Amino acid sequence: MTTRQETHELTMTRPTERELRFERTFDFPREEVWKAYTDPQLIGQWYGGGQRVEEMDVRTGGRWKFVADRPGGSYSFEGEYLEVDPPRRLVQTSLNGWNGMTTTEAIDFEDIGHGRTRLVLTSTFGTAQERDTFIANGAEIGAKYQFGQLTQLLERLSNSAA
Repeated sequence: MTTRQETHELTMTRPTERELRFERTFDFPREEVWKAYTDPQLIGQWYGGGQRVEEMDVRTGGRWKFVADRPGGSYSFEGEYLEVDPPRRLVQTSLNGWNGMTTTEAIDFEDIGHGRTRLVLTSTFGTAQERDTFIANGAEIGAKYQFGQLTQLLERLSNSAA
């Protein structure tokens, strides 16, 4: 039997030489997790540790741009939505202004019943070396932090709706 802690642990895998995949289960309905990813008022509260949303047109062909103000300067993260299938799937390009890497990210929101959602984020890099550099620079730690921030936001929203 799987314990609560095990089901909520982030897993990171390398499905192919250019891909990096993160999986995590959330105790919230798929529609709520989807909304946290696609509502400009919500995503800035958890994504990247508090980024400013400058543009977010969540539709196929729409663009997005977030800006992180950090000591030493501001970094933008931006891309285009290639596929938007509410509340199941987002596919987007992502240009990381901090490291200059461009990836394609597929984010799948799987309803696993009982008000729970499995989120699977697969990033495809230009080369295996880019993927490995991203991993070496703390990808897993960053994803754990980010998904922890998402969980906290979902808990706050759930508590305020109760």
